[in-house]
Amino acid sequence: MNWEQFQEAVSTNHPNIAPFLEMGRLVKIEGGLITLGFAKQVTTARSMLEKEDNLHALAALGESLYGCAVRIRIVEVAEQDPGAAPTMKQIRVAKEQEQRLILAQQAKAHPLVKQALEMFGGELAEVRTTTPTQEVQE
Repeated sequence: MNWEQFQEAVSTNHPNIAPFLEMGRLVKIEGGLITLGFAKQVTTARSMLEKEDNLHALAALGESLYGCAVRIRIVEVAEQDPGAAPTMKQIRVAKEQEQRLILAQQAKAHPLVKQALEMFGGELAEVRTTTPTQEVQE
C-alpha cells in the first residue's frame, strides 16, 4: 500500500475528510489494516474519522485503490513522544517547502534568469508555477 497515494486519493475524493486525516500520524500498515495515531488533544479530528460513514468511505476508497479490503484503526499517541512520527500535515508542509526550494534553485540556474539578474541586478524574490492557460502565448 502506498500511503501517499492513499492520502492524495482522500484529498481528491473526500475533501471533507482529508483535513482531519492530516492531523494524525501513520503508525503502521499491516496487510489491509492502517493504524493511525492521534494525540489526545486532537479530539475533533479523531471523532470525525471515527464516524462510521467516514471509516466506511476510507475503507471503500482503499479497496478501490488496492483491490483488497482496507480497515482503518485509530489509536491515541503521545504528542511529546520524541520518537513519534510527524503528522501527515507536517509531512505535506515539509514536502511543499522542499519543492519550492528546488523550484527556486532551478529558476536561479536558468540561463535567462541569470542574464536578467545580471542585467538588472536584484534578487529572485519568488518563483511560482503556472498552469498552461496562464502562460504567455507567443
